[in-house]
Formats: sequence, structure tokens, C-alpha cells
Amino acid sequence: MSRFLILLIASVAMCVNAYGQDTGRVQGRVQDAVEGRYVENVTVTVTDTGESVRTTSDGTFRIGGLDAGTYSLSVEHYGYFSRNVMVEVTAGQLSTVDVVKLKSRSSFDEEGDEDVYDLDAFHVRGEVDAYSRAINQQRVSDYNVNVVDSGTFGDVTEGNVGEFVKFLPGVNINYVAADARTITVRGMADNFTPVTVDGNRMASAASGNKARDFELEQLSINNIERVEVAKVPTPDIAADSLGGAVNLVSKSAFERDGRQIKYRVYFSANSEDFDLGSTAGHGDFNSHKIKPGFDLTYADVFKEGTLGVIFNYTNSNQFNEQHRVRTRWVTDNDYDDEGVGTPLLRRYYIQDGPKYTHRESFHVKTDYKWGENTVVSGSLQFNDYSSEFRNRNITWDSNITQVDDSDGNESDSVISPTYMYGDPDRGDIDLGGSYRNKYGDTWHGNVSIKHYGEVWTYEAGAFASSATNFYDDFSQGMIMQVVGDDDYRGRFEFSNIGDPYAGILAYTPTLTLYDSDGNVDPTYGVGSLSTFDLDEVQTREQNAQDDFAGFNFDMKRNVRVGESSGYFKMGVRMQEQKRHAKRNRIRLRHVDSTYDDTGLPAEEIYSGESAIHIGEGVIQWPDYEDIYDYYADNPDNFEWGSRTAGNVVEIANQKFHAEEKISAAYVMSQLKFMDSRLKVTGGVRYEKTEMTGVGGYFDESLGEGILDEAGRLLAQWSQRKSSSVSYDDFYPSIHFVYDVSENFLIRFAYANTIGRQNFSSIIPQLELDIPSEDEVESDGVVEFNNTSLVPQNADNYDLTFEYYPSAGGSISAALFKKEISNYIVDEFGTLDQLSQADFDGFDLPSFLLDTPLYAYQTEVNGGDASVDGIELSYFRSLSGAGMPDWLSSFSFLANATYLDVELDTFEYIRNVKTAVSYNELQDMVEESYNLGLTYDRDPWKVQLKFNSKGEQLVGDYTDLRTYPVFDDSYYVPFQLYRDKLEQFDINIDYDMNEKTRIFVSGRNIFNKEQKQFVANADRSIIVPERIEEFGVQWAFGVKGEF
Repeated sequence: MSRFLILLIASVAMCVNAYGQDTGRVQGRVQDAVEGRYVENVTVTVTDTGESVRTTSDGTFRIGGLDAGTYSLSVEHYGYFSRNVMVEVTAGQLSTVDVVKLKSRSSFDEEGDEDVYDLDAFHVRGEVDAYSRAINQQRVSDYNVNVVDSGTFGDVTEGNVGEFVKFLPGVNINYVAADARTITVRGMADNFTPVTVDGNRMASAASGNKARDFELEQLSINNIERVEVAKVPTPDIAADSLGGAVNLVSKSAFERDGRQIKYRVYFSANSEDFDLGSTAGHGDFNSHKIKPGFDLTYADVFKEGTLGVIFNYTNSNQFNEQHRVRTRWVTDNDYDDEGVGTPLLRRYYIQDGPKYTHRESFHVKTDYKWGENTVVSGSLQFNDYSSEFRNRNITWDSNITQVDDSDGNESDSVISPTYMYGDPDRGDIDLGGSYRNKYGDTWHGNVSIKHYGEVWTYEAGAFASSATNFYDDFSQGMIMQVVGDDDYRGRFEFSNIGDPYAGILAYTPTLTLYDSDGNVDPTYGVGSLSTFDLDEVQTREQNAQDDFAGFNFDMKRNVRVGESSGYFKMGVRMQEQKRHAKRNRIRLRHVDSTYDDTGLPAEEIYSGESAIHIGEGVIQWPDYEDIYDYYADNPDNFEWGSRTAGNVVEIANQKFHAEEKISAAYVMSQLKFMDSRLKVTGGVRYEKTEMTGVGGYFDESLGEGILDEAGRLLAQWSQRKSSSVSYDDFYPSIHFVYDVSENFLIRFAYANTIGRQNFSSIIPQLELDIPSEDEVESDGVVEFNNTSLVPQNADNYDLTFEYYPSAGGSISAALFKKEISNYIVDEFGTLDQLSQADFDGFDLPSFLLDTPLYAYQTEVNGGDASVDGIELSYFRSLSGAGMPDWLSSFSFLANATYLDVELDTFEYIRNVKTAVSYNELQDMVEESYNLGLTYDRDPWKVQLKFNSKGEQLVGDYTDLRTYPVFDDSYYVPFQLYRDKLEQFDINIDYDMNEKTRIFVSGRNIFNKEQKQFVANADRSIIVPERIEEFGVQWAFGVKGEF
């Protein structure tokens, strides 16, 4: 494959025809006849030679190298009627074509007169033609890409881009609570999906984590014109698109003709808080839960069409409830003949967490035509995000872990997988919660200059992006978490808990408490806080910053090799990223308090409210502000105590710095054959990556002679250590596009891509769990980062069939395959399984050689994976399709993605490295689909959309385990999964007049819960883990334009 690409490029480079002074040039612009906006990606073909070009963002086309004479130009764009224009070319001269106005098929029933348009006779929805323009870009693209205009799926509540892209084929969204947080493409994890804005990486502080995933919370869809999802990249796209790449194209004034002002004013409300007045919360106060929002877009073109300016502003406010129930199941160690212990429900946990979210975004972009052949562009956006939440938790812990519990059971106690009636005086009730505010800003700016020369087109650009994340902690008067406990003197009963062996999941079992006299306790043990002790308070300084900067230079020219036309393109890009964070989670044990006598203080606002999922009852919630004030006034009443070791490790390991520099260059070319029906685009990309990381590390010798535990540990963890790695490679790709007919085409593509390891791999980090005096050496655990990891490498193959009906829409089917080597997997074992070479390779401290029975955990390049997939997509408007009049107002959307995966790796079983295979990958969604129905007839437009995201493996769940070799020293943990998530969204618009609409939008209108469950390998045991419910989010408002 690589040899073919090199031959193709060399042939183009040697055989191209040069343009001389005896040739002429043609230039013109293409405009939408109704909207007046200039149209990008219109194909303009010289019918005499077959040479074609596409219009730029301002609708301009340029054709060079034409001999003197008269030519016919064919102007074509999907969704528009084609035009033919004549042009006279003079050698050495520029010939200018009058503005070509294309008539949209959504506005005209037939072509009619070529020259005269009665524009006032037509009132059309701009989003219809916007969708056609996006489809056209997809249709004429040189590679497999989905392109969708940002208005296609209606108004997006809160403006989160994730709620829009989830309806695209092959795309899934990972949620954190009710927030669409990260994007995945074709099943691959979110850290393998790069997100760019106008082709440049946008910074994301990733909540202070060491991952590469891009978080969507600090980005507004109001700044976006359209979304491009590349499934298989070309050489001018970064190589680290293992699953795919997402590019967000910002709005431009040059795509409009003259002044345009659009606005949206609305109120956001949650279905659980429709009260127009002020109600309890979200803190220790009353507040209005229905929040206002506002969007504005202003665009104008000045100086006779040479200067375009667009400004976007968003102000979004949202309140939503957060209700969670979690159950903790355990297996006892009395396993059966197949090595499986009995699953038992030990803990029941509920959480109430009201949340207020604010987003604000500014975006300005200017485009300036400097002469006829040069365009200078600049864009700057600022996004501000804050989210304050008050999570209140109650945990009922039965403390039962064995069917035949070691403490003995009362004669009437029942402990089984389907029912639990515990012993008296065995249970605990813990009250906890967190009072936090997460906030941050993102700046992103870029400048570019593009010059269209007689032969070459040159483009140079630079960008910078910076993002921050902060969490308020003690220093800002907030407390991360409070823990209070009470030794309950009664009994716990868990009923209606399902059947783990029959696959019956009960996410909200029935909880009943009996007091010491055997009577039902209607307050669930929390009707009064007088018996609760303040056990612990926590804070977490969690500050992070992510910075990107880079530049690019690209050159492109049209070429001709014999009878074949095409282009040749090459370029370079430099990019640097810096990520640093400080995340100190400090836990302070409470040692003396007046609360010991009076119990915890009750919050006046929320106390007395019933808690969801446990039935009616009087619940008292602690007052976190009062507890914080007590801590601030009495810091000597708190100490590290038993949390000393954990606190020190947090301080050392959660302060890190990472840098990455990527240098890239590429060459590519395209040739057209068979009367331009076959396009072949190929090339190769070279990337060199240099990474450095700095993190905390452990040196036992530094603590010698220090008797104080905290002082000794701080000294041992005081060392800062750096690590670096460098790698480079070539990444070839080739794409074939064959036009079977005007409406039907076939694509085949191959590309070699990589999935870079997370920043955690380059940051030296060691975590030790040293056995206490009453434990044995095998109880010790060491976790460390493997700084010698290399990226995952994938060969990607894609075969796609695409059909574009004349009446509008698209239908496609794709078969794809990914063969991934160096797959990164978790490795578990004991230190005695590691050779000296392994010790040196992992850069482990030598003192660990003296603890061979310590268990260890790290990541290694230890597997090969394959992903086979099918992707189907259907969008069809029935307008103009010969349907009855009542059906012509409907459009249908359907797409689905199905994956089959396999991972071949190894595990240590009884000290033997054993090959194993799995048919699932962590974070991968193997099935997803979307459905949509749109009714569009004045004055109504109604869109109903359905999104289904299949099961997703989260990771190991060690509280439940299997012992397949009948040895307590080796076990296989169960797996934690996110359950299938199915949501309906709705958008309703009503036209008051041609410029104003009333709208309603709803997200997850049936309030579908998010669920997680735990299962063993053969699914013979399945238990629920959590269920989360956030209410329906509605927006009601008015939008329009001037």
C-alpha cells in the first residue's frame, strides 16, 4: 500500500503540466437565489476539459490554466438546480463571471426561468437549505465524513454540542450525571476522539484528569455553523483519530449576504421544579428554579463585500434535580464448585443533589478579502462555565458479608441473594454529601491567511487555546464532603431486591427499618440527627489548566497527468500542549466537637422533605454551611489521623505537569479517471511526538530517622521525578470514490492511525498500600504508571455505499474494520512475577525487590484487538418525492451502528502468563441507533428524535468476584456496565410571522433513567449498581431574525 502511494505522488509530481503565460484564469461567486447567502462547496466544472474546483466559504471559485477560448462552466450543488454559464478566456488575463444564483429545490418546484426570480414569492426555512449544503459537502468530499448543519436537529437545550452530535451515525456521548461530557466515534473511547475547531485543537482541562478526552461543557453550539465527523482520515488530518475525528466549523459572515441578526430568548425549566415561585434550594436558601437564557448572532458584510464580521453570544442558565440510588453487592468467600461466591446486598445508598449550571459564551470572527486573491481570517471565542451542586447522601450499611456471618445470626435473621433481614445492632447509617462549585474558562483563537496564486494556493495559520477548571474548596468557604455516622440499634430489611441468578434487577429495593422494640421506623433512622457524630470532613483543591498552541502551512495546486486532472497538496503543522493540575483531596478526622453531644445540625430548608426511592418519611439533612463554619472556627478539632497516608499520597501524586510537542508533515495528491467518475486520493503523513511529564514519586530512604508519621511520609513523597518519551512514524492513507451514477457512489478507504496513550503514562507515579502490623506481606499493593507505553496503532478499512435521492436526503451503508496492535490493557500480578528487566523497564524503586508478594497493577501494551462494524444511515424528505400532499411535509431520520470486537491479551494465572480472549473492550459501545420524524408545514414544525446507546463496559468491580482456580489468592472480578440508555427529545416551532417563532424543546421527555449493573463473564449473576434520574429539561421561548 505504501509503495503504491509513493508511486502515485511521485507520478503526479513529475508529470504535472505547468501553467504558463499563454493561459488564462476564471473567477466568480455562487449565491443562494432566495437566502442571498454565498454557497460553499459548489462544484464548478469546465465541461470541455473535465477540470473542476469547489467554491470557498465566501462562494468564490477560481480556475487557472485555461487556454484562450470560450468555455462552458457547469455549476452544481446537491439540493439546488444546476446552472450552466459561458465564459470567454483571454491568455494572461483574469475573466470574471457574474454572480451565479442557484435555486434551491426546497424553494422551487421546477427550474423555471433562468434569469428572473421573484424572491418575495417564496418563504422558506433556512435550515432546509442549510441541511442541503451540509449534505453536499459530504457528497463531494474526498473522504468518508458526516457533515451536518448545527440547526438540523432543532434547538439544543442549554446549547451543549453533545446533545446535537449524539444523533449522528457512529457517534455516542458519555454522560456525567445529566451533562453530555465527551464524544466517542465508532465505539472507541473518548480519549481516542480528537475534537477541533476550524481544524485546530481546542483546550480542555478535563476536570484536572490526566486523560486526553475533550469535555464539552465549555463550548457553545451557538458558535458552530456545522459539524464534520471524519471516519477515515486523509493525510492532512491528524493521525491520532483512532475512532474518528470531530471538527466544529465556526460561523462566518462570508456565508451570508449583508446584515443578519438572529436571537433566541427562553426560559429553562426542569419537570420536577415547574413552580413559578421561589422554592427550597439549591443551597440553604430559596431560589427560582425556572431560569432565563438568551442567544444572539449578529453578522454583517462591509466595504463592498470585502470585510465580514460575525458575533455570537450565549447566556444559559439551568437548574436540575439529581436523584441517585446505589446498591453495593458483595460475594462471600464460601464459593461453590464453579468458584462463584454468593451475591449479597450489603448497602443501600440514596442521594439528592440539586444542581445549578451557568454557561456564557462570546465569539467573534472576521474575514477580510485582501485584494481579489487573498483572504485573512481571525476568530476568538471565550466560554465560561460554572456548576454548583449540593449532594446529600444517606447510606444504610447492614455490615453483612457472609451467608453464615461470623458474628452469628438471630434465629429469625435471613441472609440470601433475594432477601435480607439482618441482625439487631449490626447496621450503620452514614450521612454524607458534598457542597461544591466547579467552574472554568476557555479561550480559543486562531488567525489564517489564504492566498490564491496563479498556480499554487497557500494557506498559513496559527492558533492558541487555553482552558481552566477549578473546584471551590476550604479556601473559598466550601466543603467537599461531610461524613457523619450512627450505630443504629434496630434492624435492616432489604426486600424486593430482585434475583441475581435470574437476571431480575431491582434498582430501587424496598428498605424497612425496625427500631429496638421491633416497630417500623418511618424516619428510616434519620428523623433526628441528635444521635449522629461528625466523623470526617473533606476538601479537594482541584485546579487544572490546559494550553494548546501551534501553526500550519499548506500548499495546493491543480494538476493534470495526461487526461487525468486532480490536485497536489503538502503541508506542515507544529502543535504543543501543556497540561498541569493540582488535586489534593484532604480528609480530616474529627476528634473533638460539641456536635458529639448535640448531634449534627439540621438544615432548615431541606429537612423534613421525603427522599426519593425509599417511600414516605421525614428526612433530616445536615447543614453543611454550619459544619463548615464550625471547622473554620475550630481547626484544632480535626486531624489527619488514620487518613495520614492517604492524604500524603494525594498531595504527592495529584500534582502533575505534562507537555507534548507534535511535529507533522504530509504530502498527498488526487487524480480523477474515467471522465472524473473515479477519484483516487492518497498520501502519507509523518508525525513526531515528544512527551515529558513530572509527578510525585516515593523514596523510602528520605524518611529515615523521622518518627512522626506525617513528617516521615511527606519526606518520602517529597521527590519530584520527570520522564520523557519520543516516537515517530509514517501514516499512509488512500481513498477511492467511484460515482456509479449522479446519485450513487461507492467509497473505499484505508488509513493507518494511532491512539496516543493518556498523559498518566508519561507522569511518574507510584502508589503504595503498605501492610499494617497485623497484616501479611501479600496484603501490600503497589500501583504505578508505565512510562514506557507506546501508542496503539490501527489499520482502518472502510467500504461505504452512498445514495443521494434527487428529492433530498441521503442513504448510506458502511462496512468497516479496525485492526489494532499495541492495545493498552491493565496488568495485575505479584512483584515476584517481574524479572529484573521488568523492574528496570518500569523504573521501580529497588526496595520493592524486598517485597516480592506485593500485588501490583499497571498498564501495558499487551494486546491485539479487532473491531468489525456496520454503519447504516437514512435521511429522507418526502417533499418532491411524488408523495401525497399530506406526506410531503414529513422527513425521516434513521441510523444505526453495530460492532463486533475481540481482544487477545494475557493474564497471570497462578504465576503463569496465560493467553486469554475477550469479546468486549472498555468504554466501547457496540450497538447504537437513532430515529427521527419531522413534520414541517407552515406554521408548524415538529421534530421527535430518539437516541439509543447500548451497553458500555466501565471496568472491573472487585466487590463481586469469581475464583476460577479455587484459590483465594487468584480471583476474577465482575464487570461494571452502563446499561442501555434510550432517550426521546422533542422540538416544536410555531411561526407567528416570517421573522418570529415560538418554540418549545424538551430533552429526555420520558425522564429515562441512567443505570449501571454488575455481571460476571457468562452473565449467570447480574446485580444492579446504580440508577440516576434528572428530570425532563424544557425550554420555552421566542426566536427570530432581523
